[in-house]
Amino acid sequence: MKLKYAIVAPTLEYSSAGIVGLHLLTVHLKQLGFGSRVIVPTTGYHSPPADDEIVVYPDCYSGNMFNHDKVVRYLMMFAGYFGQDKDFPEDEYMYYYSPEFCLNNRNPENVLTIPMLNEDKFKFYDGERYGTCYLAIKYQDYFGLQPRILDFNLPFDCIRIDKVMDLGILFSKVKRMFTFDNSLINLEAAMAGVDVVYCYNEKFEKRFEYGTYFDYSDVRGSYAKMKNIYQCKQLPDFINRTQYRFK
Repeated sequence: MKLKYAIVAPTLEYSSAGIVGLHLLTVHLKQLGFGSRVIVPTTGYHSPPADDEIVVYPDCYSGNMFNHDKVVRYLMMFAGYFGQDKDFPEDEYMYYYSPEFCLNNRNPENVLTIPMLNEDKFKFYDGERYGTCYLAIKYQDYFGLQPRILDFNLPFDCIRIDKVMDLGILFSKVKRMFTFDNSLINLEAAMAGVDVVYCYNEKFEKRFEYGTYFDYSDVRGSYAKMKNIYQCKQLPDFINRTQYRFK
């Protein structure tokens, strides 16, 4: 019997690559013939996970809110990075967006790097560019910190990127982006031809400028390789391992 999947995730928000990735995972599982749905806890418009469903909790949620016995804990950042749980019960099966997020050497082989980028929206533009912008959504909203513009020599008219901005349009125009965040937005900007400047700070991990490893001289080619690994190995492994674990 094929087990189904219940992906616990926030309401779809295109400004968050992580949220987009969770919703995409549901689509990808369906395409491969496995029942899959998204549960958005804040809406209340859902039935609880059934016995034949594997519940996938991303790290933006603490605890096992459904008290389910088939749990995959999916760390999309370092454990506790956003203030949630830093450790998890031994009976939870661990999965990671990047191998570097592995917690206490638990299931280090379980990596699922979901491709989250809309390449059609962030095509390379080599025309005339002007102006600058800066990215500090996580830095400000999650950590309550303010970027010290003078410390990083940011122009005073630098545009602050927010959650409702059309980044496809912005990245076809601006010349440079200063970033304080570990975010896929950095990759989107680079793919579109924006000069991305990393403002290293107490919340910035140098190893994860794009959330995973890329050859910065060929960002688009590196992303294509990442997609191939996901489709041909990581996603099939995820299905086989979780089905076997909870059968």
